[in-house]
Amino acid sequence: MKAALFTQYGDADSIEMGTLDKPIPEKNEVLVKVFATSVTSGDWRILGPNVPSCFFGCVMRCMFGCCSPSMKTLGQEFAGVVTEIGANVTEFQVGDEVFGTKDVQFGAHAEFLTIAADFAIIRKPSNMSMVESATITFGGVTSLYFLRDVAKLEGGENIAINGASGSLGTFAIQIAKLLSPNCKVTAICSGKNERMVMDLGADEFIDYTKTDFTKENLQFDVIYDTVGKVGFYDACNVLSSGGKFLAAAPTCGDIGKMMLNSCNCCGSKSLMSGTPEIGNGTKADLECLKKWIEDGKLKTIIDTEFAFDNIAEAFRLVDSGHKRGNAAVVVIEENS
Repeated sequence: MKAALFTQYGDADSIEMGTLDKPIPEKNEVLVKVFATSVTSGDWRILGPNVPSCFFGCVMRCMFGCCSPSMKTLGQEFAGVVTEIGANVTEFQVGDEVFGTKDVQFGAHAEFLTIAADFAIIRKPSNMSMVESATITFGGVTSLYFLRDVAKLEGGENIAINGASGSLGTFAIQIAKLLSPNCKVTAICSGKNERMVMDLGADEFIDYTKTDFTKENLQFDVIYDTVGKVGFYDACNVLSSGGKFLAAAPTCGDIGKMMLNSCNCCGSKSLMSGTPEIGNGTKADLECLKKWIEDGKLKTIIDTEFAFDNIAEAFRLVDSGHKRGNAAVVVIEENS
């Protein structure tokens, strides 16, 4: 099978097209013919590795391979068709159209993948294409986790979303409004994306290239930084008493504070980070997102659809830091 091979750490040039043996599903797994995948910031961080400090670069290499990557391909998100099921699988049938994530197991940048039937995989939304379905899980599940489970939105909050035009941000604007209909959302991104984020439901807009929102006379109950560009201590300037700073990609200073947990200079304001636990429980999150999508309340934003042979260009787009929504990759045309 064709695959985008990841044989060495580096930049987009480290990704080369090649072939791998088609995987064989275990008893509890399904074999999926991948029609579409994506390149996420998670894939990009492993590639470099691109992390906040040398220390965490070493940690990442210990996890994923010291001198060279332990996995043969990257790729978390996917959408495709079940072509084979293991002997113990009852939840899926051959021919089911599905989507999901391999998370840190990776392997979605290939024509076929295997995944445990009880992991993060469900039938795809009926009103979405394969390409659209392949760009739901990373931004959707992550922002659902931060806004529902970490921030515990209830209603009426004043929320700032930094990096509002990216994958996490575009989902976060919509999810915040779905979880907390009376909330006020301020989207922070570049001016060229103002119309897009306002159309997604943002109430206010700040162009970060012109205004440093942390130095303005503003107050937010929740600040969700999706891109690791705002530190907790700067955020405290515009956090209300008891406010929550959600760090999807913590800065070096934020990581130090979390490790030391020793500074109370911001009083009751809290720094909150982490990652959603991907697994069996993720199915419920995917079903939640799917229902919103099928009800017409949630959509995905795709910056560019790349041909599989040009997947390195998708990595370059993510590396640029100016991706609008998601970088989708078409592995197999839907009418094939």
